[in-house]
Amino acid sequence: MKGSLHLPLRGAPQHIVYAHQSLYVASKHEESLSLGLYRFPLHAWIKDELKSKFDEAELASSAGLQELDCPHGVHWIGHDAKQDLLWLIDQTGQVFTLGSDDENLSLRGQIKLHAQTIICLKDALYVLSPTEDEEWLLSSAIITQDQLAHEECWRGQLGTQVEAKVAQVGPELIAFGLSDGRVALWFESTRKTNQVWSPNFAQTHQDPICALGFVFAEEKHYLLSYSEDLTLAQTRLDDLEAMPRAAKAKGLHSTAPNSLITGPLGRFYTVAQDGVRAWKDEYSNYRPISHDELCSDFSGTIKGATFVDYPDKNLDGQWTAKAGLILFDQSKLALYELMNTNSEQAIAQGEDTDGQKGRLNKQALWRAEGRAAWTKARLQSEHESTRKDTLEHLIRWGDSASLLAIEKVATQDESETLRQQALEAMINSDHPSVMHALIRLLASKYSPVSQGALNALRQIYGSDSLYPLQKALELGEESTIGQALKVLGELGQAGNDQAKGILKVNLNHENLNCAELARQQLELCYPAPRSFLIGLRSKHISIQTMTLHRLWQKDLCFHPIVNGRLQQLREDNNEELRHYAFAVTILSHPDLAHSLRAQDAILHTALNKIEARLLKGEERDQILAVEQAKTPPTLDLDQQARQLLFEISACGQADIAVYGPVALAASGDLRALPTLLALSRSPDLFIRERATHGLALLATNGEKRAQAQLERLVSDEESNVRLCAYQGLASISDNQLDYAELGLQSGHHDIRLSALNALQDSQVYQDGILQDNGQNLRLYDVLLAALCRHDDLILAQEARKIFLKDLIGGSKFGALALILESVHDEVRRLSLSDLLNEIQNESAAASDHQSNGGGGLNGQSFVFTGTLTSMKRADAQKQVKALGGVAASGVSASLSYLVIGDAGKAGSKLSKANSLGVSVISESEFTQLINNAKNPTESSTTENADTKSKECALHRVIELLFNDT
Repeated sequence: MKGSLHLPLRGAPQHIVYAHQSLYVASKHEESLSLGLYRFPLHAWIKDELKSKFDEAELASSAGLQELDCPHGVHWIGHDAKQDLLWLIDQTGQVFTLGSDDENLSLRGQIKLHAQTIICLKDALYVLSPTEDEEWLLSSAIITQDQLAHEECWRGQLGTQVEAKVAQVGPELIAFGLSDGRVALWFESTRKTNQVWSPNFAQTHQDPICALGFVFAEEKHYLLSYSEDLTLAQTRLDDLEAMPRAAKAKGLHSTAPNSLITGPLGRFYTVAQDGVRAWKDEYSNYRPISHDELCSDFSGTIKGATFVDYPDKNLDGQWTAKAGLILFDQSKLALYELMNTNSEQAIAQGEDTDGQKGRLNKQALWRAEGRAAWTKARLQSEHESTRKDTLEHLIRWGDSASLLAIEKVATQDESETLRQQALEAMINSDHPSVMHALIRLLASKYSPVSQGALNALRQIYGSDSLYPLQKALELGEESTIGQALKVLGELGQAGNDQAKGILKVNLNHENLNCAELARQQLELCYPAPRSFLIGLRSKHISIQTMTLHRLWQKDLCFHPIVNGRLQQLREDNNEELRHYAFAVTILSHPDLAHSLRAQDAILHTALNKIEARLLKGEERDQILAVEQAKTPPTLDLDQQARQLLFEISACGQADIAVYGPVALAASGDLRALPTLLALSRSPDLFIRERATHGLALLATNGEKRAQAQLERLVSDEESNVRLCAYQGLASISDNQLDYAELGLQSGHHDIRLSALNALQDSQVYQDGILQDNGQNLRLYDVLLAALCRHDDLILAQEARKIFLKDLIGGSKFGALALILESVHDEVRRLSLSDLLNEIQNESAAASDHQSNGGGGLNGQSFVFTGTLTSMKRADAQKQVKALGGVAASGVSASLSYLVIGDAGKAGSKLSKANSLGVSVISESEFTQLINNAKNPTESSTTENADTKSKECALHRVIELLFNDT
């Protein structure tokens, strides 16, 4: 853009006409629907000597703009180039003309206007309007002796519900585009004096026509028509024959064009909101030149266009006329030049260098805008000094438009200094609408502006007035709302009931922080517990729970009024609210809370969060880190606590009611049994699981009905319930082996795994799996059954780990041989792989043994743990190294032996060795191993016995493999 011209043009341009070397713009006024008429002399835009003045605000209205008096607005405007006369019809149908030297419009007469009237101007003014008898009338009007003379040209039907949409003047004809896709053409050649002038019709489209134009090409005249289906049609005028090649124009506009203009330089132009398209005359062979770059100026809002001849100074300093295109939208006019203008002879010869002839320049030469646009442009400057200078002008002008611009600075400018200056200017303004402007400032996103406006309004209305505070609550941002709420709190404490009422309303404020502040202010306005209970009126659950939290903090939960309200809230349909009411009720009784925490991990975590809600930092982290007690304490309930638990048990919400009988069961109260039995049949998993836990507590005390229900719940469809019931039965089982064996026979995988874990915890297992007694033989059979269970691979894999860890079978070979009896291919494959590795290790050890003369430890690795009694650990490591062994530092799968000095202090190394299947030996066994390594002949008997054992195990393995399916 080479420059801008800022003019006080009011409203949005609607029509634009070029005449008398000026632009005539009909603009819709902001204060009404009427159109005003303005004249722009083009020389005032272009001359170099005026350019320096265009950016000065004081001279913005002195650049040649003239507003013409047109009290009834503009309906239509056109230019008769032959007579150089501007025609104008106002909203009442009055017809005016304006000559090049006229200063004011001249009234010529009156026509009858209709909402669907379409007008065009040729040698006369032609008006096409519907009549009362559903016909259409074409009439003409010419000026005779300064008066308008009318003549009826044609009257007839256009078709059912057909309307005229657009008009255009062509070569020796006038044309009207219709809503049914036809074009009605009145040719001068068919017009005869005192006879009806009948139209010809051309069906160019199927959809309503939105733009018409004419072009001369190949020695023929053509009609161009654009319809709302975004297609361009070309029709030969001599026989009204359609040119089919025009279909290539489909889709080149995304919105219906509003203008189709025949311009200079062998081009015609289509104008739509999405841009301008420049076409060659023989356009059907070419795509049009796209001018979408114009949208950067108009943002896809172009409303219309017209060609002009504007003055331009050439290189010799001479003024010449140059072709250009004026575009306009609702806020501005822009002049674009045509590129590569050639002589008429060059145009006739078809010269078009690089296809640019007639193309629009990408940048507008000039743009005309009103004062509002000038203000907007300067206030958007990146230079604060420019914005400050503009603000000072606005403050000095002080009119309504300036006040609005100052308000914009106060609410949007990035400079805090300018925002504050604009705010002070508004506060000090005497303009009658300043109070309304200050109220709008309450919505500013900048707190100092919003709060400054509130303080100013309070000074205007009085410190006791509630109106500014109410407007701040309605419009303000969070900090301003907070300020208003605090002031309301002060007024409420002083006894202002209206202020209290507003605070109660704001308990439901959409901003939760503001709603919470309203609750806090209400706490100060009323005595306890009423001051706290008011917060329960809020629609926000978080505000209600904070109210409950405050009741617990103030130790008011056992107040009769509060207790009754809590009982109601425990019945509430909102899960979060009723659980919070239950939690603060429980926290008010520490012993009861301690017992329930130990029984329920979820409740324990929830109570921790509630206790830490208002804490911060390390103190909060400490509360959240409190771990759940491993064993529930013995619960000795007083009468108040028992009454509370019975109230909870009677709650209509089962997820709350279940905690009452569970706590009663923990205290051994058998009155909880009927409720627990009923709740254990609930379809809700949460309730059923907790009821099962309560039944387990009663079963521990010998309650047979609780035990019977637990036995049924072991087959429950939910895993958590099954496991809870099974663990409950464990606590009452006399024989842990019976309990484990029963679990391993369960049809549920999770119960079987739990039983296998329980089996390892049993005393029989701890006594040693290889002890020769009836109990251990039975334990061996139970483990073997788990290993061979055909429908549970995971169980068999867990059993395999136990066999290897404890060397069930007497040795590594023996254990692997037993594992090969598993029915699972995966388990047998892993065990066979382990067996082959063991054989290879044994072969390698035997070879090393022979190469070293049959003595030494031959690369075997040892790790020591616990306290050695017969030697120091360092001495033991030296002996290992002296005999060819390795003193390792940690337990791994490749470790040969873990030596335990003191089993009570073996620590994590023993657990890791067991999990990896590493051999674990005592200190005495290590001493014997060292002695055998030093004296290999003495250990030959033992080695032969081991070899025989291994051979038996291998024989068993081979037998199993041969028989494997």
